[in-house]
Amino acid sequence: MPCWVPNLSCSDLPNPIPYGRADGYSKAVYSVADAEDILSVQGVEIPEVDQCWTSKLTKESPDTEVTSVCHEWAKQIDPSASYIAGGSMELAFIATVMFGYIKGLASYGTGAWKTMSDCRKLIFTAENRTEDDVDIESDLSGSRQIINRIREALSRRSLFGTVEGHIGLCPASVERGDLLAVMLGCEYPLVLRPEHGGSFFKVVGVCYVSTQSLPFYSPEFVADLRLLKNMLHCIPLIVVFWKRYSTF
Repeated sequence: MPCWVPNLSCSDLPNPIPYGRADGYSKAVYSVADAEDILSVQGVEIPEVDQCWTSKLTKESPDTEVTSVCHEWAKQIDPSASYIAGGSMELAFIATVMFGYIKGLASYGTGAWKTMSDCRKLIFTAENRTEDDVDIESDLSGSRQIINRIREALSRRSLFGTVEGHIGLCPASVERGDLLAVMLGCEYPLVLRPEHGGSFFKVVGVCYVSTQSLPFYSPEFVADLRLLKNMLHCIPLIVVFWKRYSTF
């Protein structure tokens, strides 16, 4: 990760993104220009953000509010449309709001994780769900576990869409025109904000991009859903710069 000074006065920070391997275990390529106080890092560019939806969810938000936001965001996509990296938008959306915590999605997933079918039932069902509808002890729906995962992922974050069609979760301060990039040697994609005509970039924060944050899904899942497309081999390398002591 680059060296920047975070705003330590912030409270109720979003939960950390649980894992990432967007760089594909690559080696960082960087240089420091002390005279100009900038850090130059090599990476790959993901097209800019052109849509974003922000919620007011916090870690204390009730279950009904979590499901309401999830349903509202789900309306922003066409579930039957194809996702840019393969599979459907519906599957990409579910994987995004669950931060990838889905049985069979990642090669190291645990048996306790819920299936894509379980998540689909809760995320793409009627909006008139009440607290009484959430069966904490139910092994069939696993509603409580799914809602808790979604709350962790969505709290203080925004859903975004890129020009090319990627979707993901990023800091709530994201704006249209922000750039997404995967830096060599950096586990998580970054949201960067162009400054000074694009010569420098302010670091907005890390993000989760469906099929980009974790390019090592289990072979079975990839074969069935065709969700994997390693963009590191598809996009030319670029060099970007940002102020060394930028902030969130």
